[in-house]
Amino acid sequence: MKKKRLVLLICFFSLEILKAQTFVSGGIYNNTTWMLSNSPYILTSSIVIFPGKTLTIEPGVEVLVKYGGIPNTGLMNYLEVRGSLNAVGTLNQPIVFKADTLPTEYTWLGINVKATQGGQINFDYIELSNSFYGIYADAQSSPLLNLNHCKFTYNNYAIQPFGPINFYDCSFQNNGQGIASNWQINHQINLMRCEFINNYSCNGFQDYLNVDSCLIRGNVNGIWHTNGAITNTEFDQNTFAIYGVTSNISNCIFSQNHKGLMEFQGTANNCSFTSNGTAAEVSAGGVVTNSTFYEDTIAISYASTLNASSVIPTVVDNRICESVNYYVENKSDLNLQLDQNCFCETDSTAIENLIYDGYDDITKGLFNYTIYDSTCVNVIRLVTKIQLVTSQENILQGELAVYPIPADNQVFLKVPQDLLNKSINATLFDAIGRQKGDSRIIQETNPMWDLTDLPKGLYFIQISGDFTKTIKFIK
Repeated sequence: MKKKRLVLLICFFSLEILKAQTFVSGGIYNNTTWMLSNSPYILTSSIVIFPGKTLTIEPGVEVLVKYGGIPNTGLMNYLEVRGSLNAVGTLNQPIVFKADTLPTEYTWLGINVKATQGGQINFDYIELSNSFYGIYADAQSSPLLNLNHCKFTYNNYAIQPFGPINFYDCSFQNNGQGIASNWQINHQINLMRCEFINNYSCNGFQDYLNVDSCLIRGNVNGIWHTNGAITNTEFDQNTFAIYGVTSNISNCIFSQNHKGLMEFQGTANNCSFTSNGTAAEVSAGGVVTNSTFYEDTIAISYASTLNASSVIPTVVDNRICESVNYYVENKSDLNLQLDQNCFCETDSTAIENLIYDGYDDITKGLFNYTIYDSTCVNVIRLVTKIQLVTSQENILQGELAVYPIPADNQVFLKVPQDLLNKSINATLFDAIGRQKGDSRIIQETNPMWDLTDLPKGLYFIQISGDFTKTIKFIK
């Protein structure tokens, strides 16, 4: 009797297991729901959702795609959306799209949104794996797409944007490209609290990619070729963390990357660089300010592409400490000024040994620099290898600036015409904050300060009035 009951129970559970598999293929011509009770849904061939119809997938459903053939054979299976695909999972019950075998291979084509036929998707808490094209479309469209709490793993391309997208709390792991570049994207793409781990490339050529509070770790290529802002983001153990970017970067952390900033032409402010190969390679117009560099092999490298017609990079107010090979490296033949950076070292011989310039290779230009005390505030002495004439009037249109840099016995403040009708006060201070002379109201375009009786060193002109600004210069 017990044996009969055992056989009945085995048969019952076997029937339940068989019942919980649903094989699907072909067209969806009516509004349809794939229910959790019938999961997993196994695509034995491609599925098409026809215009005006909606496929709704319940939380927790698994969609398993059968292997149909290798890429470019036309045999790979796909899910095509000409109508609407509504796949909204939950934290505990995400909706999963993946191959039924070979968990790390590309074995199906992906989700094709036919935007030209009105195709639409609504996703939240989905996981997409093993596809060749990921989520892709046949045309650009303008509606904003929000992708929240999504996970993309082991895809050739995870997603190829076809309109503006907000990604929030999404994960991209072990993909070829995360946010791919099938289209030349002119739409805004925003990444917030996302992670990119062990991908070949995090993104493609998106012009307007904004990145905030993300983790970029273990990728060959991190964020590259974008003009969008990058803030509060950690770059760790990437081959190239940021490449060819012209955007503003702030409050970011770079650690153990082969290269942190590569061919950098943007602005990096208030960032931290630790134990990188080359922390920052600056190109024409690149700006690196108010940042810290610690135990990098090479902290800052000036690109070999710089020439006499280049906008010289601005590298100021940085603290550069304990580099392995060099604090700074000059790959160009330009002579450059480093006076507003502190090397956390007071021994001039030790500093010189960690500066690579024309003293080491006669084809390179020379660096002038400043030796500060341990506080990185007070100047001990200037090291002037070559006299630089850098009057910047030709590039200072429309902004307050001092020239020449470095100054001799006179320094001028360039004041744009539109600021002369405002109440602007200017005051000269030395490096430890002692006022030198009286404050003056600026009423001319090129006011001059006589520095004849002042010693060489670091000085500040403080502007106050409708706004405040402090400009540093070296005599």
